[in-house]
Amino acid sequence: KDCGIIFLVFYRALGRYTFGYCPHGPVFSKDCDVLKEVSLEIRKIAKENCAIFVRIESKNKRKESGLFLSPKFSALGASFQPSLDWVLKIEKEEDKLLFEMDQNARYSIKLALKNEVKAEISNPSNDQVEILVKLMEETSKRNNFGLHDKKYYDSIFKSLNEKNSFFVTTRKDGVVISSALVLIFGKEALYLFGGSSSLDRKVSASYLGQWTAIQEAKKRGVEKYNFGAVSDEKGFPQDFKGITMFKKKFGGEYFYHGDFYDIVLNKSLYALFLLRKFLKNK
Repeated sequence: KDCGIIFLVFYRALGRYTFGYCPHGPVFSKDCDVLKEVSLEIRKIAKENCAIFVRIESKNKRKESGLFLSPKFSALGASFQPSLDWVLKIEKEEDKLLFEMDQNARYSIKLALKNEVKAEISNPSNDQVEILVKLMEETSKRNNFGLHDKKYYDSIFKSLNEKNSFFVTTRKDGVVISSALVLIFGKEALYLFGGSSSLDRKVSASYLGQWTAIQEAKKRGVEKYNFGAVSDEKGFPQDFKGITMFKKKFGGEYFYHGDFYDIVLNKSLYALFLLRKFLKNK
């Protein structure tokens, strides 16, 4: 019987070669673990796509032949999903959630309201997408990080509807300060993308925006609010340090997706891939 699912994405690597990735998977039911058999099928698909290796994730320490635990530095980059998310359980009353927040988060929310920042929830629309993209571009330039190709975002935006997502936008005197996109998966909400203008630091609009998103998620019957990727307790990766501090102030806990394991088909090119990653992130 069916007991799991595998989703593979192949990225262009060098010439005709690719590398494969199974984001946060394969996923098996609790009483089914057939990774050894599944890895044979993955190898078959990988060969058809001229893959150097295929990366999977697992919470269990793997000893199966042909699975190599990936070095931490090799997981950095836009192609791979972070192993750690920050998740807040939101079934509690709003007063309780506020009380359990870091006092700086509570203060920032109050400061935004004092500065007459308005937060609003909107269904997906072209206008909301344009606002978000513009603020994401401004944020990336200000904080010196890159964005995905436009096609990446377009493919996501096309899948949005009022049941599976919403936007939260903050304004002061009619001027947009921050915007965020939140997706809904059953009983979990995921803060996927966000951006802000330089005014945000002065009026703490992003704190009010996240709090408003949490309130909206509660109204929709959601039990968990996932803030997305964060660095670990040792501060890895360093690029997430600032956003990790922001997310943790709302309360919550780590959610661990698992370690990266590689099924290697071309050892020489795999070694070159690791060397390039090491030098790039040194």
